[in-house]
Amino acid sequence: VDPDLLAGLAGAGIDAVSLANNHIRNAGSTGVTQTIRNVRRAGMVSFGAGADEERARRPFCSEQADTRVCFLGYNEVDSALQAVRDGRAGAAELVSADVVGDIRRLRREGADVIVVWPHWGREYVTTTEAKQRRWAREMVRAGADVVLGNHSHVVGPIQFIDRVPVLYSLGNLVFDLPRFEATEEGVLAELTFHGSDLVQLELHPTVVHQRAQLHLLERDGDGTVVVERMREASKAFE
Repeated sequence: VDPDLLAGLAGAGIDAVSLANNHIRNAGSTGVTQTIRNVRRAGMVSFGAGADEERARRPFCSEQADTRVCFLGYNEVDSALQAVRDGRAGAAELVSADVVGDIRRLRREGADVIVVWPHWGREYVTTTEAKQRRWAREMVRAGADVVLGNHSHVVGPIQFIDRVPVLYSLGNLVFDLPRFEATEEGVLAELTFHGSDLVQLELHPTVVHQRAQLHLLERDGDGTVVVERMREASKAFE
């Protein structure tokens, strides 16, 4: 990917990106470190990948209105190929004990809001796997305030565990993958906190136009089909 394209992300107001995914090592360790460097040069911060395990698991934290918000990213897809290990750069691997430990440590260190960003599950389906549901419960019980998942390329279900929202897949935001209609759709999750308390969650449906342009859809208009896909998938948790 041309590093100049990162200017578009920064210009859109994106502050941080998770690099924990199943393609981060496509160009080997050099590709990982170059990607991290290019993201930084574009004025953003990355998390979820690094030159070693400590840096790959390092959170991105930001102070917002006296509230410390921290993000953690992990990948479980093709993890043997993509994970940081044995001196090679790569993604933070979704290992339950590590995730639980990282969440609890962040809480001890004063994080008010913890968002976990797992790259998990099967492609092109809205159903979830038993291991995803197990991981979600473990994340919430360890202290996660929000779980925002991705990988399936389609919008997935939402589940509330002890009142904590778990969005298993946000779909595609901007992705050159017009495989079928749902792969060109996604949702933006707008979360409003009062201190450490989540007081509002709004979902904004989106569509990718001409394989590259993000368009926001009206929830009561063209976006209805996207919201309905999520609602239908979420019936599994009723």
